[in-house]
Amino acid sequence: YSRPYGWLNIKAGQGSFIKVVTPFAVGKNGYANVIDVVLKDTDITTSVNYASFIQSSRIEIHINMPTPLQWNGFRHWDFKFTPKKPTIFLLRDHIYLLQDTIKDWTSGPPADLLHFTPMTYQLQFNLENPTIYLCVNEHNVINNPNSIEDNGKPHMLCVI
Repeated sequence: YSRPYGWLNIKAGQGSFIKVVTPFAVGKNGYANVIDVVLKDTDITTSVNYASFIQSSRIEIHINMPTPLQWNGFRHWDFKFTPKKPTIFLLRDHIYLLQDTIKDWTSGPPADLLHFTPMTYQLQFNLENPTIYLCVNEHNVINNPNSIEDNGKPHMLCVI
């Protein structure tokens, strides 16, 4: 069985920005590209149900990608995601979509030894005051996942 292709649609409000810093000079330890993203009034929908998956007043993303001077030297890249007051409407199919996306991005033939670069990706998710809705109902058929009337929603209000 193969699932149909899927996607994420990200809408961000006015005042959102992406800042990329690429140094023009290399230091004794190499250089580091830094990316800062701020998305305001964010609404993320998916092909799963075309309804909101994540809503957040602000999402901050910080990416630090240092590169050593050594050819094919080890790299440790940090990715930090901080959604502020996110509301997450989580369905099982969203998990499948994320798994399939990761599988697609990591598929392909392995690099030959000449082009192989050892890397570690560190992902950090800091959810500030999240509300997570897990949609359930009598027969577990979710037609309107964001409707409180159609679904019983055990929800988690996380205090961090």
